[in-house]
Amino acid sequence: MEVAYVEALHGMSGIAAAAFVQCLQPRRCYDSLLSGSAFTQELINGHPVRIKNLLRVTKETFLRMCDTLTVRGLIKPHVQTRVGVHEAVAIFLHTIAHSNRHCSRAERFQHSTHTIWHHVKRVSEVLCLLRFEVVSPGDQSITHPRIANNRHFMPFFKDCVGAFDGTLIHASVPVADAPHFRSRHGHTEQSILAVVDHDIRFVYVYTGFEGSAHDSRVLNHAIAVSQDFPLPPPSKYYLADSAYTNSALTLTPFRSHRYHSQTFRDTPGGPRGPKELFNYRHSQLRNVVEQAFGVRKQRFAILRGPMPIYKFYLQVNLVQACATVHNLMVAAGENVENHDGEGSEPALEETGNSTTGDPLPDEYLELFDNPHRNQFREHLANRMWTSRDW
Repeated sequence: MEVAYVEALHGMSGIAAAAFVQCLQPRRCYDSLLSGSAFTQELINGHPVRIKNLLRVTKETFLRMCDTLTVRGLIKPHVQTRVGVHEAVAIFLHTIAHSNRHCSRAERFQHSTHTIWHHVKRVSEVLCLLRFEVVSPGDQSITHPRIANNRHFMPFFKDCVGAFDGTLIHASVPVADAPHFRSRHGHTEQSILAVVDHDIRFVYVYTGFEGSAHDSRVLNHAIAVSQDFPLPPPSKYYLADSAYTNSALTLTPFRSHRYHSQTFRDTPGGPRGPKELFNYRHSQLRNVVEQAFGVRKQRFAILRGPMPIYKFYLQVNLVQACATVHNLMVAAGENVENHDGEGSEPALEETGNSTTGDPLPDEYLELFDNPHRNQFREHLANRMWTSRDW
């Protein structure tokens, strides 16, 4: 066959021979003049709205994230590496921000779909390593200014260090595992437990549990198996909704009484009695965890689903990595509640109601309620009612 090619070339002119040889050589699929590296540099040096719109973070946060990963030695920059640190992080952020198919990111960054997948996996893994430093509680010994400077919360909730709740994230699992991950919504989802402080920072995220599990079961499992669950100092506590039990760890609302702020707005006259007043202010303060879920799902489309068909460990890593990116944005001074310049659609706004499990029956929960915490809750409710100033 090679002899035939040589004979064919001898019978052609120079231009025709060059064209014939070029046809025989394999052509690179992604051959745009604007490479992925050049596109990333264009985003960094271009108008700040562009990088915010495409990657959902500001230029300052993006560069700080890249520098942190480099300084910590989590991503080692090599001159010979075709994809640098900035481009790899940009590929990852583009993935979680838009949750589109790999082929569209391959076209945008001019790499094969396998290369795109490799760097999504690589950056998510190093961000999961970084979360042990970034996703952690701050100083829980002092009363947060959000409580100390609000007469409705102080001194009643002076020992509250944050709130926790569960939410559901779509999961792509094998058919054999689907029944375990089938949530009450009928979808295959993983159950997420998150602890949030009053700065809308994630201090703990537990991922990968079956979507069919109740919130209280996920919490018990997280405390039992996790080495880094942020147990509060003595006398301190987290706020939780009625899906959890009233314990030394948590302070929950009164069941069988109005709770969510919307129910009070829909009914004129305000809270009726000390228990409803306690529930109302409890809901206002605990809403920080709903805000954290809402802004994170609004910013990172991959959390709204459907989740790409990755291996399950990578899906878990992506959820953890999103929490790390969220905290890095807070640390950089970004207003995480502001979605201006991100190209977000109003129809995709979170409603704030992300509770995964319905409250357990009263007769079941009463078996696990902490009597001392119940008396403490009654005491707070009565103090609020007698000292109320509307």
